[in-house]
Amino acid sequence: MLAADVGPEHLHNFSVIERLASSLSLIGICFILLTYGTSTAFHKPINRLVFFASLGNTFTNIATLISRDALTHDEGSLCKTQAFLIQM
Repeated sequence: MLAADVGPEHLHNFSVIERLASSLSLIGICFILLTYGTSTAFHKPINRLVFFASLGNTFTNIATLISRDALTHDEGSLCKTQAFLIQM
């Protein structure tokens, strides 16, 4: 499929899939944070790494939940926020 062949209906479908995947990822992150926070058995260095990676992944998922909505706003602040979240 070429980029010229992608129509608005495909872009909408991509956006829905992106948001669904980000939502599922956020649910998984909540499970990780809850497990790490409530059980001391998970307070090991490798689990600490997963904990901090989950925090960083939260920002990326929030940015992907914004999806293509950042392109439709004229002021550009949502686009800059999305870019900041992805980079951080």
